Amino acid sequence: YEAITAASLSEQRTRHLGQADIELQKLRLYLRLSHRLQFLNAGQYQHVSGMVEEAGKLLGGWMRKA
Repeated sequence: YEAITAASLSEQRTRHLGQADIELQKLRLYLRLSHRLQFLNAGQYQHVSGMVEEAGKLLGGWMRKA
């Protein structure tokens, strides 16, 4: 969210959107690890993975536009 906000307020949009993409990749990694360590059950993992996927689609669109 911070990187996306910075992108909306900065002339260096692509740099900030790239940082947002990196943070999204980290989030995906942490979610998989949380599921593997059984901190999230299958339903929780599926739900949050869908939300992250949607955020990734939006971010990809913004990156293509920039």
